Parts: sequence; structure tokens; C-alpha cells
Amino acid sequence: MKFDNNPFTLSDKTIAIPNDTILERTVLGLMLTSAEALEVGMQHLEASYFPNIDNNNRAIFYAMKLLHEENIKVDIVTVSGKLRELRLFSAVGGLEYLSLIAEEAITYSAIKDYCLGLRDLDLLRKALKVMDQGIEKQRQGQVGDVNDYLSDLLRDITKVAEERRIMDFESLGDIAKGLKAHLE
Repeated sequence: MKFDNNPFTLSDKTIAIPNDTILERTVLGLMLTSAEALEVGMQHLEASYFPNIDNNNRAIFYAMKLLHEENIKVDIVTVSGKLRELRLFSAVGGLEYLSLIAEEAITYSAIKDYCLGLRDLDLLRKALKVMDQGIEKQRQGQVGDVNDYLSDLLRDITKVAEERRIMDFESLGDIAKGLKAHLE
């Protein structure tokens, strides 16, 4: 798994990068303290959902993901060890920061909603990145044919829009099973 720990950036520094540090910490804290929340997070989150704006939450998520893939219990001790192994323990704020996010975890019942919130922010950042690259291309005089330029922008924005998905979507098979169970 390729790991990019660089903060999300845009060429245009006047644009505020959308992020929610409290939401990130809550999700990571829930994943540290609840096996159920960890499973939900592993199903619904990606490293890019953590933009590393004034923190290093992506590294914490990455360490959790590696531990999960290795079938090692995810908790504050194992995550600390994995971060030390990756030489990122100090960069994330050490045990003090990990303890803080673990203490802030409230209830895992809303973790899907929290994951969806992080996904929405990630999609917004990706859309801004596409627009930022288009503006930068124009600033550098690399537009060429306007129709091709607009087609490329539209294609790239469409790719971002296609990443949207409803997390609570149920397949027809699941709906049929539920209906059958209800009728019995």
C-alpha cells in the first residue's frame, strides 16, 4: 500500500481547504476504542479522508489499517508500536495525542455518519484540486484549445462526482431477505 503523508495543498493559497479536525479525531478515537467502530471505519474510510491539515491523522489511520490487515488488535499500544516502526510516532504527537483522541471518543453508533462526513470533505477537496489545477493551467498559459480544456475539466470533475456513493445502500437481495424475515 502506497502511503503519502504530505498535507493536502492547493496552488491557490487563498482557498480554505475543507476539513474537520474534530470529526477526524472522533473517528480515529472510536476506531482505537471500539472493534465495531474499527470495522466500520475500515470498510468506509480511505487515507485521503485525512488531509493532514495542522495534524498527522493520516499516519494514525495508516497504522491502524496496516494492523487491521495483519490481523493484529488495534488499540493505543499496538498503534503506538506501529507508528514507532514507521518512524511516525513523534510526528503524530506521540502517546499524548493518541490518548487525547481515545479519550474524546463518544459513541460508535454514529460512526457511519462521521465516515460519510469525512467522505464528503474528501470529495470537496478533490473537486477543489481539479478546479485549482485547471486555474493553474490557465495561469501558466497552457490552455490551448478552449473546447479541449473545458472537456478535460468536465471529465475530471465528473470522475470526482462518480466517487459519491450512499453508504447505507442496501442491495435488492438484502431488502428481499429482510422482507422475507419480516413476513415470517
